[in-house]
Amino acid sequence: MATSLLIQLITGKARLFAGIALAAAAGLTAPGTLSAQHRQQRPARPSVREFRFEEQLEVAQAEPEPEIAAQAESTEMQAYPVPPDRLQEVAMELQKKYIGRKDVRITPNKRVNQIFVNAPIEVLHEIAAFLAPEVPAEKGIPAPKPVDQRTMPPAAQRVRGTHPLKNVSAHDFELALARIWYKRASFTASHDRRTTQVKVPFGEEGLVAITIDHERDLVSIDMPGNAQDSWRQVLRAIDAPQRPGGTQSELVALNRAEPDKVKKALELIRAVTRPFASVDGPKRHIGQFVSTIFQQEQPAGGAQPAEAQPPA
Repeated sequence: MATSLLIQLITGKARLFAGIALAAAAGLTAPGTLSAQHRQQRPARPSVREFRFEEQLEVAQAEPEPEIAAQAESTEMQAYPVPPDRLQEVAMELQKKYIGRKDVRITPNKRVNQIFVNAPIEVLHEIAAFLAPEVPAEKGIPAPKPVDQRTMPPAAQRVRGTHPLKNVSAHDFELALARIWYKRASFTASHDRRTTQVKVPFGEEGLVAITIDHERDLVSIDMPGNAQDSWRQVLRAIDAPQRPGGTQSELVALNRAEPDKVKKALELIRAVTRPFASVDGPKRHIGQFVSTIFQQEQPAGGAQPAEAQPPA
């Protein structure tokens, strides 16, 4: 009997220890099992590389910089006149020159003989310089050659003479020359102020030399032979008599003339060139027309006014 109880006690203790061991084992494994189940439900995280500054710097240097889109340059329209016989040739030459430019459009127009260009400003300047020889009429008039750089022709090609002033003083004659030629002429007075040397341009290269004697009211002139006729008219116009209440003569450069004076000159031109101006009277020629503009008056007695005399 005692032996049987002892065996049952030992067996019960063994079962108790086995239960405790199983419970402990279950307690240890349960959290791990739950964590594993929970991790299976979450998405897998990508592996994060350790940051290293050197690698990032190398990658940044290797990557190309983003290109900034160039802003389209503004264009303008310009028309260039070209001779009709060269219109197509010049247009084709320009089109070939700017064949790779999408912002340049070149269109010739036969009706108006012009080339229309739609392009940036810098291209328009280039085309204007390229076409400059094609439009010489639009070029600025070159500055006249200064009188100090001009020379008189040889003596055989010159005419010398004198003109005594009858209606104006030598001082007024000098002022008239200054008003007409302004800065284009040179004036040099002598030390005693008795004479004034005047150099006046004539044509593109010519020169007229004038000496004004203030004591004798005498004008001496040395000029090219082809300037003789025109300078006779100049001397007569400046030294013309002034009639009270009548039309006074005045020689004025047309580039600085007042509109009223130009209008008066045009009226005189129409009067002397009108076909029906004088049907019964004698015909008038251009020399009489010039005298009409200058309002020349003949001296009493029919004598001709003094004028420059050619050398004997």
